[in-house]
Amino acid sequence: MRRTANDLEHPSQGLLADGITVPLTKLCAWFGVPRRTVYYKPTKAAPKVDRRFAEPKP
Repeated sequence: MRRTANDLEHPSQGLLADGITVPLTKLCAWFGVPRRTVYYKPTKAAPKVDRRFAEPKP
């Protein structure tokens, strides 16, 4: 099972509620998640339509 950045939010919030502070880098190491997946959210570009295919031929 692949873990995502969202998986890290719950444990860190639970630990923080208990008064335990754990660096995000340490959480990433524990769960085997690259840090960049926590800091950078993927964005998908809007689809590009080629005009010659978008309009019907006369």
